[in-house]
Amino acid sequence: MTVQQSSAKAAMTVTEVAAMCQLSRSRFYELVRAGVFPKPVQNGCAKRPIYVRDQIEKCLEIRATGVGLNNTVIVFNRRRANRAAPAGAKRPPVAVMPKESTYAPLVTGLKSLGMIDVTDAQVEKIVADLFPDGINGHDLGEVIRAVFLALKKQQ
Repeated sequence: MTVQQSSAKAAMTVTEVAAMCQLSRSRFYELVRAGVFPKPVQNGCAKRPIYVRDQIEKCLEIRATGVGLNNTVIVFNRRRANRAAPAGAKRPPVAVMPKESTYAPLVTGLKSLGMIDVTDAQVEKIVADLFPDGINGHDLGEVIRAVFLALKKQQ
């Protein structure tokens, strides 16, 4: 918002005044507590802090001159520009993780029970036979037990 646009408004919120001064709201409040900027007034019964026109102009003057209400000199840092990657810069390639099988937890559980040679394909076939509606909603331990017993019968 420009100075001309702000003069058309009778009052502004703290956030709007901080943005006009090119400061974050937290830094702006910090400078208000230090006495650099004027304190906002309360907005009637809502108790919302606002700045009226003469306070807004004073804040912009302080930002432009660098001399606060308490007559201290304050140096404002420039805002950093967005630090986007340059147009020609390449990002490092993202490591492609191998797709984990739907039945990876089952296979892991079966391997921990001593079935070292079990494969995803075997587990998938037995699960399709034992649980035609799928294993969602079933306890993982019970599913592992049922598949383990079915594999033992096949051996």
